[in-house]
Amino acid sequence: MLNYLTLPVVYSEDFYNRLTNYQRYSSLAFVKDVLVGAISCRYEDDKENAGGRVVYIMTITILKAYRRYGIATQLLDQALAEMKKEDVKRVYLHVLQNNLSAIEFYKKSGFVIKETLMDYYADLDPPHCYILEKDLTQMPNKSE
Repeated sequence: MLNYLTLPVVYSEDFYNRLTNYQRYSSLAFVKDVLVGAISCRYEDDKENAGGRVVYIMTITILKAYRRYGIATQLLDQALAEMKKEDVKRVYLHVLQNNLSAIEFYKKSGFVIKETLMDYYADLDPPHCYILEKDLTQMPNKSE
């Protein structure tokens, strides 16, 4: 329901069935007893670096009334810290090309635009997106 209320993409029931298998770097955010946000990630084999570890951020979302309180930053930072502990080399995601606030959010967290995909989203207008990526080998450990 959270994704349905906050994201422009409507995901299939199959997506949510598969999502239950991707709990490694995924978490929920609550304010009191209210679910206000979530991050969903999946671990993948790194096609660019044989034997490397990579994580794809499938969704990160916060209910509109709870945005601008740092909740998304906390979810992302927690996931990145866990990835770093497990020697994940990079993390990436897709962002709609016209979603300027999301692009700025990820850039503040050290992500860079890696690639532009034209006509990526069949049901959205405009359908274009960016692949944003963060190199975790450049991310300092908390103990440093």
